[in-house]
Amino acid sequence: MSKLVPILFLLLVVPASALAVYAIVWIMGTRRGPKRLFWSLVFLALTAVVTLVFRLDLTPVSHSYWEQQKMAVVNRAMPGLVGIPLSFSKPVYRYESARSFNGDGYSISVYELTSEMAHYFSAPPSDFFAKYPKNPTNRSEWHVGNWRTGPPRENEQNFVRFAFGEHSTKEQPRLEQVFETIRRSLAKSTTLYAYCHHYPSEGIGDIDFFVIDPQERRFYIIQKNT
Repeated sequence: MSKLVPILFLLLVVPASALAVYAIVWIMGTRRGPKRLFWSLVFLALTAVVTLVFRLDLTPVSHSYWEQQKMAVVNRAMPGLVGIPLSFSKPVYRYESARSFNGDGYSISVYELTSEMAHYFSAPPSDFFAKYPKNPTNRSEWHVGNWRTGPPRENEQNFVRFAFGEHSTKEQPRLEQVFETIRRSLAKSTTLYAYCHHYPSEGIGDIDFFVIDPQERRFYIIQKNT
């Protein structure tokens, strides 16, 4: 999702909150002396700045936190995605379109696998392909395509086209390059892919598409909602 909305929100809410707290502190300060008022305002200003910097993801600490939150969202949506906990550092690439009121939109995240994870996915356990991903109980109307090796089957091409196609790349020229990279990965028999989709009567409505390329040490997460 675009950062413009939260930035505008913070630019409005933080000053308004600061003014409200300032008014309260000022009233208290008039009763308790100017020194207490001064240090209270200093504390308030520092708190507002730290909150803004942290929310806008401008420090290594805040970046680590927000990355963990984003992966937590993925793990909550697909708790049985690969059968082992997922933990990634800063994404190699991320694109998120602006979301509509009902959540429709498009996002793609590219993460680098650690050498240990790449080794694991190079030869996953025998039950990996039969058991994962697991369909979350809160999304029982969705259907799961279990993990399998590339390339995608003929009867799955509509899911691939839906995950990659009909999305403007004008504002993100690199997006098409990322798509081409994923397509090359999907053509290899060493690459793993899976998906969870919502398929109403009129056609595919939503999809979460996952690609793991152990050779290139890449994990791709695509989420499209219409």
